[in-house]
Amino acid sequence: MPLDDPAEIRELEQAASRALERKIGGSVAYFQRDLRTDVVGFSDLFAQRHPKQWAAAKADWAELYPSMPINVRAEVRIDRLGMIQYSKERADGD
Repeated sequence: MPLDDPAEIRELEQAASRALERKIGGSVAYFQRDLRTDVVGFSDLFAQRHPKQWAAAKADWAELYPSMPINVRAEVRIDRLGMIQYSKERADGD
């Protein structure tokens, strides 16, 4: 893949964005539906941004949260391209 082509970089950015959306979305869904845990802190955001609605929903949050639709959007932007080389000593933590 020629990384000096802006179209190729855009394609790489879009592919990385989609991959992040899938991974993060899958993690959120697992915690939300399987573990029924709000590890992201959606309740805090909801309370801060919509205090009146939060006051009404707070008592039922444990029942509401697992079935709420949550959409994950990611946007990856590549600013600089380069190559990093690690020596064996650095990789081993020396």
